[in-house]
Amino acid sequence: MVACLSNLEPQQWSRDAILFEELDEFSEIIFVLEDMYQMGYSINKKSYFRVKFKNVPIGCYGITFNKKSHYTYKTLKYCEGFFIRKKNWLDILEDEFIS
Repeated sequence: MVACLSNLEPQQWSRDAILFEELDEFSEIIFVLEDMYQMGYSINKKSYFRVKFKNVPIGCYGITFNKKSHYTYKTLKYCEGFFIRKKNWLDILEDEFIS
């Protein structure tokens, strides 16, 4: 737990900022605080955002199992939060569960 907390880095996003696009590789785990973000998809270069989340991390599964994003993630308004870089996350997992 201490390793996770010590690797958190602050970040801010403007309104309607794209956090991850479809088929992007996850480079970080994002924790959006207090505010909501949307998850959607694209068809014929038109984006549809149907699901809203609050206080749910983005990218944990993708980084842990080396998967790409299946959806587009976008902020609704100005947001603040934290992120953990992919290398740091994998190091934390290795130290906690493998050793």
